[in-house]
Amino acid sequence: MMLTRKALNFIFLSITLALSSARTAFAHSIQRNQLSAASKAQPPRQTRKSDWDGFQLLDWIAFGSGCRSSKKEPSRDVAISFLKTDRFITKMAVRSLELNLDGKEKGLSECAIRLSLQPKNGTRIAGISARAKIHANKDNASHLRANVLLLLGESVLAKRTWDLSQPDFAKKREELINLYSPTTSPSASNEDTCNKPQIIGLDFTFEGLRTLQKAKQEQIKDSVWIRAGQNDDAESVIIEVQFEPCKASEKNSQSF
Repeated sequence: MMLTRKALNFIFLSITLALSSARTAFAHSIQRNQLSAASKAQPPRQTRKSDWDGFQLLDWIAFGSGCRSSKKEPSRDVAISFLKTDRFITKMAVRSLELNLDGKEKGLSECAIRLSLQPKNGTRIAGISARAKIHANKDNASHLRANVLLLLGESVLAKRTWDLSQPDFAKKREELINLYSPTTSPSASNEDTCNKPQIIGLDFTFEGLRTLQKAKQEQIKDSVWIRAGQNDDAESVIIEVQFEPCKASEKNSQSF
C-alpha cells in the first residue's frame, strides 16, 4: 500500500467525522418534518426512539490489491450487512480476496477493511472479536501463509497466522481464524474513547511461494490457491463489537 496505515486511518476518520455531523443534522431535520406532517394527519402517538440515538456505522471501506469496495461505492468484492442489538455485528462476504499460484513462483494479495463506528451516547467500545474463514488448496511444492490482524485505530489488538509449509498437501482445507480483544486501544484512556467514533480494522495478507521446477519434475497438476470464504459465503468474515457504559466522570467531561 502506498500510504501508511496511520495516514489511511486519519484520512478515513476525518472524512467520516465531517460527514456524520452533516448526516445527523439532516436526519433530525427530516425526522422533525415527518413527525410534524404525521401529527397533522392523525392523532398524536408515542414514537419509537430514533436509530440516530443509538450506535451506528458511519462509514466503511475495503481496499488493497485483493479487494475494493465501500459504503459509497459498493461492489461484489466485499458486501456487508449488520445487526444492532445490545452489540454491533457485521457480516461480510469477501468474494475477491484470493491468491492463485498456478504458473507462478510467488504471489501476494492484501485486503484492509475499515469500519467507522459511533457508540451511542454514554458508552464506549469494550471488546472486539472477529472470525474469518480461509480456504486453501496446495501441493507439496508450494508454501502458503495467511496473516490476519484485528485493529482499533492504529493499534493491533490481535493477530493470527495460518502457515501451510512446503512438504504438506492441503486439499481444499478450511481454517477458522478467531481473534478477540477484551480491551480497546492500549494507547487510549476510557475518557478518550467515551462517546467518540472509533475505526475498527481487519487486515488480510496472503503470501505464497511455489517451486515450479519441482512441480514439473513430479508432474504435479494440482491448483494452488488460498482465499477468504468459499462459494459466495455471506458470512466469510464476522466482526462483533461489545459496548459498556462510560464512568460518570467521563460522561460529565464529554458534556463540556
